[in-house]
Amino acid sequence: MGKIDLIALDLDGTFLDPAGEISPASLEAVQAARAAGVKVVLSTGRSGWEAAHFSKLAGCDSLAVCLGGAALCDARTGRHLRRWDLPEETGRRALELCLGRDIELMIFAGEKILLDPFSRRSLQRTYPFSVFHSRAVDTPDPLAYLAEHGLPLTKLHGDQKPGGYPLEELAALPGVSLTASNDHDFELVPAGVNKGRALALLALM
Repeated sequence: MGKIDLIALDLDGTFLDPAGEISPASLEAVQAARAAGVKVVLSTGRSGWEAAHFSKLAGCDSLAVCLGGAALCDARTGRHLRRWDLPEETGRRALELCLGRDIELMIFAGEKILLDPFSRRSLQRTYPFSVFHSRAVDTPDPLAYLAEHGLPLTKLHGDQKPGGYPLEELAALPGVSLTASNDHDFELVPAGVNKGRALALLALM
């Protein structure tokens, strides 16, 4: 068996326990791997800010994959080093399709996280992670916010309304990849984006 050079860990359902914490055993495993000269990085669908938060808590290496492979970030600061955004018109249309439907949306716009009022209220109940909420920007009109600040749409995550998502319309948009991380959500990212591709690039850095 060849030497292991890098270990990539997902957060939800893998590195984090059901309470959203890192167990002492997991911390010890990271420390042991790094002491043996193995790089340990996080590879998550979450934002760069959250990747950096958990990476620092765990003592991981200084790079991470975030946004489901749509960005590589500095795991000390959360800042993006490389990123792949949705085409501008595609991003606008995706938001038009999803806003106003009582879908809990995480709108990842470059390094910013935008929340419409419904999503903020919903996420305060379903997603109790302070590092996320402290970084998220509240806006009554995410489309206007994107236009005003010249921001791209990098990733769109929808949840809490299975059966009520415009999946066929989203899948038909140009330049997208539509996936799900469980049986009740969806994730929209640029075509060709995935964690594997991002990790391959990270391994060269």
